[in-house]
Amino acid sequence: MATVLMWYVLTEHLTGVKSIHGARMSKIVFAAYLVFVPPTSLYHMFLEPNLSEGVRVVGSLLSLFVSVPTLAAFAIIVSSLEASARARGATGFFGWMRGLPWDNPAMTNMGWAVVNMMVGITFAFVLIQGELAPMLSDTFFVPGYFHFFAVGVLTQTFLAAMMVMLPALSGGSLWRPAVLRRMPVVVTIGLLIFGAAGITAGFMGVPRRVFDVSYGGMAPAAWPVLMALVGIGATVFAVAISVTVYGVVRTLLSRRAPVATKVPVVDWRAGARGVGAAPAWTGPVSVAALVAAMYVFTIIAFKLIQSLPIVALGGGHGH
Repeated sequence: MATVLMWYVLTEHLTGVKSIHGARMSKIVFAAYLVFVPPTSLYHMFLEPNLSEGVRVVGSLLSLFVSVPTLAAFAIIVSSLEASARARGATGFFGWMRGLPWDNPAMTNMGWAVVNMMVGITFAFVLIQGELAPMLSDTFFVPGYFHFFAVGVLTQTFLAAMMVMLPALSGGSLWRPAVLRRMPVVVTIGLLIFGAAGITAGFMGVPRRVFDVSYGGMAPAAWPVLMALVGIGATVFAVAISVTVYGVVRTLLSRRAPVATKVPVVDWRAGARGVGAAPAWTGPVSVAALVAAMYVFTIIAFKLIQSLPIVALGGGHGH
């Protein structure tokens, strides 16, 4: 919720675009977190062996709803940006994105945070399935997908916020913007390596919270290879995040002459067409693609679990 709030604030600050759906709609979306989030506590009961099938089904459905406010906020932000860009003449399905301030490291951090959110949510949907959760919750699947949120979404979003706030507080300029705006791509590459290897390892039964998964040479040969890839991916995104944090700290400590920052103001009436004259489909299409990916990866997960030897499930934790 705090991350999405930062997206709202940063979007308006960096582009001058406000929600075309009105402040009331945004307030409803944020209030929805209070409705949809608490019931997800049922998910944490899925490891209880005597839990009834009905509770598992209800828990899975309620857990699905937790993404409703986040996806609604995402659709509002994207549709507002796209509608304002098309009102000023932007063409092509993704042409409206070219006008965004990608040279600003805060914008690139926020943009790649959205990409990582989509990847993370896709596999979060897999984990909340009542039949899959007991078999995957104690495996490396969990850190494999969760780092997309912890590092790719949360960390990058709040670093983006600091890149806006700290220069204003210190009166200086952001440290090496050309370097900082490339770091989110490196972070995402590292997360993709980490996540792909970690999620695959989870499907193969590699446990989490275990320092040495070799089990005295008895573990499958693929386990150490996958965990080596996890380490490589972690190193890549850790280095990139460290560079960004260093840049943020250097910005805070700088004592340069005040730099005037001009916040762009978008006049939706300035274009040849008004807002809404051209359809803004990117947001709804992205959500539809996310739902389709959720179904695809859930089916793949069931197939993979069914194909594994029962002894490998849960990494020897009795699942």
